[in-house]
Amino acid sequence: MFELLNYEETTDNDLFIDLRSSEEFYDFHIPGSINFPILNNEERKIVGTLYDNGSRREAKRSAITFVSTKLLELEDLIYKNSDRRIIFTCARGGYRSKTIASLFFTLGYNVYKLKGGMKSYRRYINEKLPEKLSKISLVTLYAPTGSGKTEILHLLKSRNIPVIDLENLANHMGSTLGGVGLGKANSQKMFESLLFEAIDDEPKTYFIEGESKRIGNVVMPDLLYEKILESKKIYLETPMSVRIERLKETYAKPELIDELKTAIENLSKYLGKETRAAVEENMILKNYDEVARLLCEKYYDHNYRFKADEKTLFIENDDIMRTVSTLLDFYKRETDK
Repeated sequence: MFELLNYEETTDNDLFIDLRSSEEFYDFHIPGSINFPILNNEERKIVGTLYDNGSRREAKRSAITFVSTKLLELEDLIYKNSDRRIIFTCARGGYRSKTIASLFFTLGYNVYKLKGGMKSYRRYINEKLPEKLSKISLVTLYAPTGSGKTEILHLLKSRNIPVIDLENLANHMGSTLGGVGLGKANSQKMFESLLFEAIDDEPKTYFIEGESKRIGNVVMPDLLYEKILESKKIYLETPMSVRIERLKETYAKPELIDELKTAIENLSKYLGKETRAAVEENMILKNYDEVARLLCEKYYDHNYRFKADEKTLFIENDDIMRTVSTLLDFYKRETDK
C-alpha cells in the first residue's frame, strides 16, 4: 500500500501532483506543484450533482469514465519524474488522491499521498507561518509610485539578498492601477502559501516594500504588518522624470491600453473635475507622459504620503544600479553588527 506523508515530511525534491480541478487549483495550491485535474471543472460538477442527488453508483461510473481518458497522460508525467517521490494530493486526501495513488502504486511507481490533502496543508501553513514571521527582521523600502521598487527588489534577490516581494506574492501592485497587465490577483490562501515559501526557517533580515495592510484583495498577516511598522525604513527619493518614464514603460503598452483606460475610469472619481478632464484628454491624445505626471501629482503623491521617523534613511534614486549598490552596502553594515 502507498504511504501517507505529512507535509512536514516532504522535501524540495518531491513532486506534488494536485488532482483537483483547475478552479480549485487556481484558488490556492502548494507552490511548485503540478495541476493534473482528473476531473475538470465541468466533470466535477456532474459527478458532484449525481452524488448529492443520491445516485452514488452513477456518480462513480461517471468519474471512472472521465478519469480513464486521462490515465495514459498521467502515467507519462509520472514516468518522466520517476527519479523523484510523487505525492498526490486533492482537497482532503480522499477519493481522488487515494484512487490514483492506489492504481500507480500497484503498477510499481514510487508514489505517495499527502495525508489530509490540501486541508491539512492549509492547517500547517496557518500554524507555522506566524512562527516563521516571528524570527525575521525587516528593512522596508518606501518610495513614490513609479520609483522601481519591484525592480530593485529583484536585483537585490539576484545578488542573494533575502527579499519578500509582497506585490509578486499578491500578484497585484497595490494601487488602483496595480492589477493592470497581471491577470487575476492571488487569493488570500495562495498569498499566504507563497509568503510561507518566501521565508527561510533560519532567522534573517529581509528587504520588503512598504505597503498598506491590504494589497489588492489580500491582507497581510498582523504580525508581518507590525514588523513593517517597526522596521528600519529607507525612503527612495526619485525624480519625477524617472517616475514618469517608468510608469509609461510599464503601462503604456498597446496590449494594455484598454485595461489601463478602465482602471483610470475607476480612479476618476478621486481626481476632481479638472484633473479628470485633463487625464481623459491626454489619454485620447496618447500623451502618456502627461497622464503619468497628473496621476503622480494629483492622486498618488496626495494620497500615499510617507511619514518618516527619526531613523529613516533617505537615498537618492535617480539611477537604479547605484541605488542597489547603496542598499547592498547598507545591508552588509546592518547584518555585520
